[in-house]
Amino acid sequence: MNANSRVGLSLSLMLFTVLNLFAVVPTYSRAGRMLEGRAIWAHPNDVARNMKSVEEFVAHCKRAHINLIIFLVKDTQGRIYWHSRWFSECIHPDWQKFDALKAIIREAHKKGIRVHAWLCDFTEGEDSPAYKEHPEWAMLNPEGKPTTSEMLGKDRPYKIVWMCPNRRPGYVDRWLLPMIEEILRNYNVDGIHHDYVRYPGDVAPDNYCFCDHCLEDYMRYNHFYYETFPRARFHPEPTLPNYIANWWKDYTVKPQGWEGMTQKEKANFILKGSSMSGGPPDLDYFFYEQRCDATTRFVRKAWQMAKKLKPRIQFSAAVFKNPMLSGRNIGQRWTDFAPWIDVMMPMCYRSHFTGDFATYLGLLTEYTQYENMWAANNCHVYVGITAHYIYKEEYEPLNNIRATLSEIQHNPLKNIEECNKQIQENYSKIKVHLASVNANLENEMSNLIEKLTQEIDTTRWSQIAAKLDQKILNLLRDPPQGYYPEDKLIKSINAVRRGGGEGIAIFAAGHIKQKKLWPALEKAFKRPSRDPDVVKPLGIQKLRRQLISAQDWAKAISIASVITIVSVTFLIY
Repeated sequence: MNANSRVGLSLSLMLFTVLNLFAVVPTYSRAGRMLEGRAIWAHPNDVARNMKSVEEFVAHCKRAHINLIIFLVKDTQGRIYWHSRWFSECIHPDWQKFDALKAIIREAHKKGIRVHAWLCDFTEGEDSPAYKEHPEWAMLNPEGKPTTSEMLGKDRPYKIVWMCPNRRPGYVDRWLLPMIEEILRNYNVDGIHHDYVRYPGDVAPDNYCFCDHCLEDYMRYNHFYYETFPRARFHPEPTLPNYIANWWKDYTVKPQGWEGMTQKEKANFILKGSSMSGGPPDLDYFFYEQRCDATTRFVRKAWQMAKKLKPRIQFSAAVFKNPMLSGRNIGQRWTDFAPWIDVMMPMCYRSHFTGDFATYLGLLTEYTQYENMWAANNCHVYVGITAHYIYKEEYEPLNNIRATLSEIQHNPLKNIEECNKQIQENYSKIKVHLASVNANLENEMSNLIEKLTQEIDTTRWSQIAAKLDQKILNLLRDPPQGYYPEDKLIKSINAVRRGGGEGIAIFAAGHIKQKKLWPALEKAFKRPSRDPDVVKPLGIQKLRRQLISAQDWAKAISIASVITIVSVTFLIY
């Protein structure tokens, strides 16, 4: 190679290096796009049974200008929906052959849509490998029993095993974090989505966790005794007239004989005891704080691990709407872990409020304002609304009729006249609306109900009831177009906008599909949008992005230096 060729090659290498140096700085197109995040939660069962269903779902998202898919990869029973090598025993049996996560990522990225892998963090099933292999990882109540010992009503056993986020080593570091690591190493996801990142709230929220680790960690973490003098009990004389004002004198909280107390006695002391001998019962405060800190510690640890693997990875989280109440009741004070979340998605579902639909819209707008305040520039907020519970007026009367029919079938002595009255009252609530969208179906159901009210023979009554029940079931499964009014969903989205919401997260794709609401989303999101979390980093996130960019620049400069040195050396020799 002659000297001119060497010079040309060297200049080409340096030009290539400079162009790639500037390519590490992200650029965003803003032309014609509003600033609003749009996300949708999706369960594989609804959108990823095969490649065809994936393509159809992503096409719907694209038409509706949805920018982010939150795709379930670990459910509440611990089953997973990716082709794992580390946790192959956890793969859902229906997805052993089809890699749903890979398919969703590939198809979504073709359309310019991001994907976050959605994990139900601290939950498993009774038959899950994690719980069967390590029952000691489960949260325990004061009696030493897991959450599956609880009941949701007299005939509804609780089927979720909640795993302790505080135990080390335990579920978090031996199971959950490795799952997140494997996803990041093997799949081109844009983010990780935390769900069930909390303690149980639907069963005995005060009763978990009192496993052996949490009991001992409670005393150590709050420094309620001195390790230097483990047997000493300090009870200094008060010097201030207000007895509680002497708290700073460092009273020993750990009681004499703690080691010999039963699990229940220790739990009772924590929930009802005092941090000062003779003081008010306040030890439960430290119990709630310990739980919040355990949750936050996991979120921070997940972020730290992920950023080492993929510096530009994002995190999002589904959380309860009020961080103060959820901090007290489920250890989820999300304002604590907001700095490690890019997009917080508070679940402002109608089922979490009281009142009619109009009341819900007003409360939704107000809560959006409060969530923006709580986020305090530490994370973005996409308000979560559900496409199911907003339709309470449409589905609840039908469910009530089915419940009444079932009650009579299982209790023949039930007063049929009273049951007929209940059926008529519930049907009257949806009769006119049903007629407006499908007159033939309304006529058929009205005729069946009329026959029920006139029939006195119990056998024939049961036959008619079975036909009516099937009609209702078909209506619930495959409703006529318009039975679930589009304007309810659109009004809910607009309520978030009125509150200054910068994004909306829809729960969930299955409800949108089943209720035939994709046209409603296309209307609500008719204009393309830009994602605030992508183009408008806030607060601590901005500092992180600058740090990552600086790291990229440093790497690029190092590469440029090496290439330049090689080029010059090549030119000289």
